[in-house]
Amino acid sequence: MFGLKLKKKKKAEKGLILANKAAKDGQGKAEAPQEGPSHQEGSGEDWISNNASTTPAPSVPLTRRSKLVTKIHDGEVKSQNYQIAITIIEARQLVGENIDPIVIIEIGDEKKQSTVKEGTNSPFYNENFVFDFIGPQLHLFDKIIKISVFHHKLIGSILIGSFKVDLGTVYNQPGHQFCDKWALLTDPGDIRTGAKGYLKCDISVTGKGDVLKTNPKISDAEEQIEKNLLIPQGFPSERPWARFSVRLYKAEGLPKMNSSIMANVTKAFVGDGKDLLDPFVEVSFAGQTGRTTVQKNCANPTWHEQVIFKEMFPPLCRRVKIQVWDEGSMNNVMLATHFIDLKKISNEQDGDKGFLPTFGPAWINLYGSPRNHSLMDDYQELNEGLREGVSFRGRLLVEIAVEILSGGPQESKFSKALKELKLSSKDKDSKSSKGTSKDKGDKTDDGKSQQATDKAKSTEVEVESFDVPPEIVPEKCEEFLLFGAFFEATMIDRKIGDKPISFEVSIGTFGNLIDEGSHHGGRKKSTELAEEDTLPLLHEGERDSADATIPMVSTTHPEKPLVTEGNRNYNYLPFDARKPCVYFISSWGDQTFRLYWSNMLEKMADLLEEGIEEVRELIKISEEVPEEKMKMVLSDFISQSSAFISEAEKKPKMLNQTTLDKKRLTLYWQELEAMTKEAKGIIQQQQKLSLDEMIRKAQTFVEKIHFLVDEPQHTIPDVFIWMLSNNKRVAYARIASRDLLYSPIREQMGKHCGKIKTHFLKLPGKRPAGWSVQAKVDVYLWLGSTRYSSAILDNLPTGYEVETSSKVTAVSHPPDNLLYQGQHLFQLRAHMYQARGLIAADSNGLSDPFAKVTFLSHCQTTKVISETLSPTWNQMLLFNDIVLHGDQKELVDSPPLVVVELYDSDAVGKPEYLGATVAAPVVKLADQEYEPPQLSYRPIFCGNLPGGDLLAVFELLE
Repeated sequence: MFGLKLKKKKKAEKGLILANKAAKDGQGKAEAPQEGPSHQEGSGEDWISNNASTTPAPSVPLTRRSKLVTKIHDGEVKSQNYQIAITIIEARQLVGENIDPIVIIEIGDEKKQSTVKEGTNSPFYNENFVFDFIGPQLHLFDKIIKISVFHHKLIGSILIGSFKVDLGTVYNQPGHQFCDKWALLTDPGDIRTGAKGYLKCDISVTGKGDVLKTNPKISDAEEQIEKNLLIPQGFPSERPWARFSVRLYKAEGLPKMNSSIMANVTKAFVGDGKDLLDPFVEVSFAGQTGRTTVQKNCANPTWHEQVIFKEMFPPLCRRVKIQVWDEGSMNNVMLATHFIDLKKISNEQDGDKGFLPTFGPAWINLYGSPRNHSLMDDYQELNEGLREGVSFRGRLLVEIAVEILSGGPQESKFSKALKELKLSSKDKDSKSSKGTSKDKGDKTDDGKSQQATDKAKSTEVEVESFDVPPEIVPEKCEEFLLFGAFFEATMIDRKIGDKPISFEVSIGTFGNLIDEGSHHGGRKKSTELAEEDTLPLLHEGERDSADATIPMVSTTHPEKPLVTEGNRNYNYLPFDARKPCVYFISSWGDQTFRLYWSNMLEKMADLLEEGIEEVRELIKISEEVPEEKMKMVLSDFISQSSAFISEAEKKPKMLNQTTLDKKRLTLYWQELEAMTKEAKGIIQQQQKLSLDEMIRKAQTFVEKIHFLVDEPQHTIPDVFIWMLSNNKRVAYARIASRDLLYSPIREQMGKHCGKIKTHFLKLPGKRPAGWSVQAKVDVYLWLGSTRYSSAILDNLPTGYEVETSSKVTAVSHPPDNLLYQGQHLFQLRAHMYQARGLIAADSNGLSDPFAKVTFLSHCQTTKVISETLSPTWNQMLLFNDIVLHGDQKELVDSPPLVVVELYDSDAVGKPEYLGATVAAPVVKLADQEYEPPQLSYRPIFCGNLPGGDLLAVFELLE
């Protein structure tokens, strides 16, 4: 193994440490002898997992802890400044006689207009307009630029034609701009009349640090309008009109609240019988908005209405925005916002491969501010979708369909069928034989004679009710058990106070006991369980009837926090030997196959990424090896994709698949096939690529797969861990449910399922500047169908005794506590050598850095080194008498983690936060031979910003 030969070189250290890590995880030992020394250079982890992917049996023991992540938390969504510059150059072929054209530009609420040119059909303007915006990028990109040309009159100008494009489309163009392009003007009032003229303009969107390229101007003589239209590359120059219909079936579990004072007074008089909630849904797309009717006093409303937009296809606007509102007497309150990206639900390739946007019928999970909220909602922007939602706010059943209109006077089948449905429902409200005509409608009798109304011609938004087509199968629900065990709760911010602290884990409304609405959920739950007891199908024989009585234990027992030794700013909970557990059952539609596919793809992307990282490390220490390694990484990728493709092809057609599921599955394997072909080409070196180019290619593969991983049709909502102080919510962590999902097939399992993962809790909503960690929680979580409930404890560190409450006798009952009897005394040595490239905190461009090292309930601080960004402390911090509970071998394999925070010391005021990193200590037991560990660099992050590196190593000695 060359890693050892190159010990003298500084650069080799990292490779070495990695090789060590694998052995320490207990994986290296199991697999090394059989593999032969052919390729053990890397970290040892990747070849093991490939081995696992070829043999379905999990021969390799799973690691106990999730992969170490050095980043403590993602930064804020930053507001940025953007400038939108629009130059209106000229217009041609405007329709009309003797017109005085004027151009009006609208972006959001801002409106600007050009001068009036009199009596011409091809006016020349050459005028500049600049708009400034401040806001998060995502929000900005939904804004629509609408450019209209009017015939100017003193009283009421007449619209000639208009054009719309969203800022995201412009920003994604090369150079963030459209230069010298002709925008096609159409009349929104009548889509069948075709072009109303062309307007030549430049549009550019620039953020901070973007560079604008100037494009050479084309002389007028050689210019052809049709070949130079304002559309992204790859769009057809003639775009047909299409109907986008968004169907809203129903919603579930909306927060039952009303923040108007009057409502609370009525509540007091009437008694709390009704849900004080009058929900309606608003759908916005391409600058137009349609809203459904209001369902009174209903937290689980059913609408069965569709909102129809007409827009050219492919559209120049990318996201559909769906918002749920509560109608109030004074003003409407927004409950939640969700965006659907058309790119994710369609495929733009030509021919048979591409497909039109299609979605559902599928549930969308809504997230936003906490459900129990006060009158003044401080978190309103969470409900506008501006930041990460901190709580589940119900879900919505939605379907999206797009069909191309040919644009002529003849109508499509679909609109005819809708007309019939409307007519028949007017004749008879009851379901007559005519009314039940299928959703695509095959009748043609009186559709033609019925003249197309004005509505069909204009692009106005239509909202109408629809009958649920019979082919929609009611979804089968499956029960999921969530089990969690808390191993450590430290670094709890002192500001939270010394009131008893507990933790709550919830999925959707299940497990959420504090806020309103969940006692109702609990009641509903028990009836569902009772019903299912009578269905013998769901209980596959071996389940006891006692299984149905699993209570809901979603919060840990409150405990008083104690002060951390050596740092008064942090408290901790003394879990010591007794680790508290939570568990409860929730039921969701059985569409876990979506999550399984995402997990399989994500594992492929992660392995590829790890491979690329190793190659990058190897480049630093040798010449030939990295290229071999890169080829190996690619061939592994090829074998995994072919495994995935064969898996995908043999999947039976399931009833609960939507059109999008089938299309996405084909898309997965088309993309993977294309990528494997490319990868094979690289390995066989059809064209000679340098190593950098190979890495870049592999990196694009990773990005492509990551794009496929994100599943637009939701199933199980995310899991939230909340820290409660005196039963008030203070900080949270949010985990995607697919990361915790269990599957008997190793590749489909979530990456954190049945592993101890360190979560750093964050504050909900807007976070104050320089905010610190709220708490560090090590928790073991397992989520899976109740069929597999025997596997919940499979991967816990051994050496525990199960403690259940005396009331329950069932065997399959999850434990209330885990008792780790074994105690071991350790000493932690933190060798803090130096750091480099820190963030400058002082006005002189330097910092006075010192580090705080926190391990469990102990903390120590290094000395302050003044005025430097690369401090050398060269200090060893000794933590004596550290008691660890559990089995010795387990402690060696997966010890608790060390957190290092860096601060800038100020003469006055609080120290300023510079970043932090997380590290796993090297464990040596008393009977092992001591050898000094190697220092290695660890990246420091301050929020999302890289904040330098720390050169240190931590030893845990018995």
